[in-house]
Amino acid sequence: MADFCKQFNEATKGHTKDVPIPVTLSAFANRTFSFTCKTPPASWFLKKCAGVAAGAKRPGHETVGTVHVKQIFEIARAKQQDEHLAALPTEAVARSIIGSCVSMGINVVSDKQ
Repeated sequence: MADFCKQFNEATKGHTKDVPIPVTLSAFANRTFSFTCKTPPASWFLKKCAGVAAGAKRPGHETVGTVHVKQIFEIARAKQQDEHLAALPTEAVARSIIGSCVSMGINVVSDKQ
């Protein structure tokens, strides 16, 4: 356990305080381990960009905030650092994040309205 804490602290020393860091930890029978740090969840990025504490209680019926398309693409580029999303095009990741916006009650706006 102490080894994990030391290695985790070393791996995350450059991260900003209060930013959630999902970790995938694999522990093996021979008392060794491996872990992977990922980027924060898309919902965390969206709440931060929209300036809200939580998503809508009734998505589709109420709106809690607004994000710009440019912010969506910035989030998508950040999320592509995760291994499972690296091979996907940025546009596909952005569409998925827009789906998260809909389920959270956050409007997506663009300059052309």
